[in-house]
Amino acid sequence: TSSLACHSRTVSPGPKVTMSSPTPGVSDRRRILVVDDEVVLRSLIARGFRERGYEVVEMADGLSALDAARSTSIPFSLVVTNHRMPHLNGPNLAACLRELDPTLPIIHVSGNHGTRHEILPPGVPTLFKPFSIWDLLDEGGKMIQEREQAT
Repeated sequence: TSSLACHSRTVSPGPKVTMSSPTPGVSDRRRILVVDDEVVLRSLIARGFRERGYEVVEMADGLSALDAARSTSIPFSLVVTNHRMPHLNGPNLAACLRELDPTLPIIHVSGNHGTRHEILPPGVPTLFKPFSIWDLLDEGGKMIQEREQAT
């Protein structure tokens, strides 16, 4: 089912945040999109992936992230998205991204255990806060590797 939010442009996107340069030797396919309106958590997650050699794009809201995914010439290898965000929440963002790329690995992060019953696309795990950054980084790396091996 297509979400109206996936096709709507009635809400202007929030600020575009940070795009890092690729680390030498890392494939262009290994780009991570980190989406969270909480600057500290977004920066921590992005830093962890950068330290593991990934190129990271940070966005503060779901609509900006969706625009980034639509407009990039180099597709993302993984998306990490928060649940509650302005303009487009994490579950809706995940559904829209899966419309663009049905095999895109996505990790959903939430501070609300009540979101366990939210409708997420198949294969989108939820990590509940507080979580170990190492667990998130390991899970993301594993998901990217599994997708690369499948193609």
